Amino acid sequence: MIGKLYIDGKDAYSTYGIFVANGGYNKLVAYPPLKGVETNDWHEEDGIEADLSSPKLDAKEFTINFSYNGSESMISHFFRVLSDKAYHTFEFVEMGKTYQLRLVSQNNLSIIRDLRVFGLNFADDFPLNDYIYQDPQSSIFPNSGYKIDDVDLSEYGVAVLQNTVASVLSTPAVKQNLLINTNSMRGAIYDNAVVTYKEKDVKINCLMRANSLEEFWRNYNALIYNLTKPNERQITIAQLDNAVYNCYYKQSEVTRFAPNDKIWFQFTLILVFTRFSPVGNITTATWDNFTNIWEESPLNVTCTWDNLINVWEEKPLIKQCTWSEFINIWVQVCNNDYNIDYSNDYNCNSPQYPYLIVNPTSIFVPEEQILDEDIDVNSNTDWNVE
Repeated sequence: MIGKLYIDGKDAYSTYGIFVANGGYNKLVAYPPLKGVETNDWHEEDGIEADLSSPKLDAKEFTINFSYNGSESMISHFFRVLSDKAYHTFEFVEMGKTYQLRLVSQNNLSIIRDLRVFGLNFADDFPLNDYIYQDPQSSIFPNSGYKIDDVDLSEYGVAVLQNTVASVLSTPAVKQNLLINTNSMRGAIYDNAVVTYKEKDVKINCLMRANSLEEFWRNYNALIYNLTKPNERQITIAQLDNAVYNCYYKQSEVTRFAPNDKIWFQFTLILVFTRFSPVGNITTATWDNFTNIWEESPLNVTCTWDNLINVWEEKPLIKQCTWSEFINIWVQVCNNDYNIDYSNDYNCNSPQYPYLIVNPTSIFVPEEQILDEDIDVNSNTDWNVE
């Protein structure tokens, strides 16, 4: 037990009679959570809009389980040392890692004859302190089939474990429409509008291996650094026909950490899928998405008037068509009517800009509700009309 843990430079076992119990490192090496993210939650749309312009890791609190078989005077000395100031230096030799930790509380104590087992809650207030980024390097696992921002998790020495796909495909909770339920009435009155879905937490079950502690910490730090860069992450899953989902990191859980021999780090990344629908891959309208609809196969696209205008103005269409014909195609796509003749070569040199009414569900109204009047798409008018 000697030489495995130093507190402020003193051997914990020979000085205080304590050592880290089996499994005591697990919560210590869990990634810190992300600080709260501001969001917009539009009821008529699936999921949320998350402000990830400057995401920050939070401090983390965790428990280290210790065993103790020294004298009362030694353990009393240990707590006196932890009480003389807030922060203390903990050097975990087996892990090859040093932390500045502060004591928060004691959460349990078991006494078995002369052996005591107790848990102390600590706080780590300095996530990625003084960290300088290094690219991940690993050749332990073949491709995992899971890419985050086009980087396969195997490059971090990570294999993805069972039950991950089930978590990805689980249906998120439904956003509640207007509900009236009073004591003066039987049952309830519920708004029978379109169903939309909330964001959801998805668990990516992972195993990270490494040939050395140096390699492990390099990949460990690179993963959380890349997960918490500004803006949403995109996770691509080969098993689901390379489906792409927008998400952001929320927190992690650790099942087992063994720093000996070939390092074993079994953990779960909890990601927030910001927009997921069980009825299909919901994709914000962009020019690339529209050309996929036009040239390849229809997608279930979240349609708004602003998106439609942006698509029209961003680039000229590959296939020439009138504005009305363009809208009609879009309406059919939004209404899941995919019987569209994509081979028809429309031609019009002077497209018109008819006024299109959008209903509260952001799905375009049928063709007969499109008015004939021209509008200026370059004006500041708010086209998201009732």
